[in-house]
Amino acid sequence: MLMKFEECFWELMGSLSSPISKAGGGVYLLVFKGTPKRVIYVGTTNNFNNRIDKHRRCMLEGKRTIWKADVRKDIYELMSHMDEKNPYKYYASLAKRNLLWATTDINKTTPTNDLLKKDSYEENWKDFVHNQYIHAIEVWALETGYSDETNKRIESQIQTALKNRYSIGSHIHNKGMCWLGKIEYADDVFNTSFTFSNAPDISEEF
Repeated sequence: MLMKFEECFWELMGSLSSPISKAGGGVYLLVFKGTPKRVIYVGTTNNFNNRIDKHRRCMLEGKRTIWKADVRKDIYELMSHMDEKNPYKYYASLAKRNLLWATTDINKTTPTNDLLKKDSYEENWKDFVHNQYIHAIEVWALETGYSDETNKRIESQIQTALKNRYSIGSHIHNKGMCWLGKIEYADDVFNTSFTFSNAPDISEEF
């Protein structure tokens, strides 16, 4: 099945700290402006403004995953488990070194690091997120006008391609879980082909 998105193109919505308003919905990327720029999350939504604002607010409250990354380096050096036999232990070691704040439940009253319970967002992460991290994340949007299923197939292809190439895992032992977002279509993800009229201004492999 060939799906062509010749009239759909990726648009930069600015930084996560102060995103530009954009009507509509579709697929979106959070991109860390490191060296090079890298996709750190892929999502779908029916309302770009609401979803991105939720990402921003949750990030500021410690309810999203945070990587202690330097813009002069490649964030995938942290996100990739480098084909280690036990990715969980690798990510747990990052948490112990204050390089990873791992959380999955945005509804928690008090944010916690799933991999290091004694960690404190207020003491160890808040200043970094508010003053550096959130300003180093770009938002890219692809308004499609297509069904939720089609959007999720685009999302899943991007997630799977990057996950496989760079060994990006998760701290959760469930199929389809990934730091780039939950992969909804893991089995037949490449059965559909997509063509876009442009590509985001990010690292070449995208």
